[in-house]
Amino acid sequence: MDNHDYSLHSLGPETHQQLHAGRVDSYPSGSRHHRAHLQSGKFDQVAGKIKQGIGEAVGNQKLANAGAAEQIKGAAKETWGKAKDTADVVREDNRAKASAKGEDLKHRAESTAHNVREKVTTTAQNIKNKVSEKLDHIKSEHRG
Repeated sequence: MDNHDYSLHSLGPETHQQLHAGRVDSYPSGSRHHRAHLQSGKFDQVAGKIKQGIGEAVGNQKLANAGAAEQIKGAAKETWGKAKDTADVVREDNRAKASAKGEDLKHRAESTAHNVREKVTTTAQNIKNKVSEKLDHIKSEHRG
């Protein structure tokens, strides 16, 4: 096996870009990054299995142990990627639920505000009409 680093390298959280095999990839969310962990983990597991098999076949315990260690590393990467992906799914679901709940609350608040305004303006109109009737009645008694 060669000693090349095939992993993804983040260019920073502000840029949301990664360097991958000499090219820059933008990713809108962490899911692409998590898939990279999954793929890298699977690659490490396969490579480790091959190293372990070769080491055992030629009697090289150091190579066999390195292969087993690489398999463990790959399993950890894959599990970490799945955990991060699951966290993203839960976060997005909660964000969507909160947004929907917020929209519902906003709609209910707007509806309540409208109803209160209607009651206040209707009450003001009714008071104006009653006062106007009384004033007209008082005027008519003094003119006539």
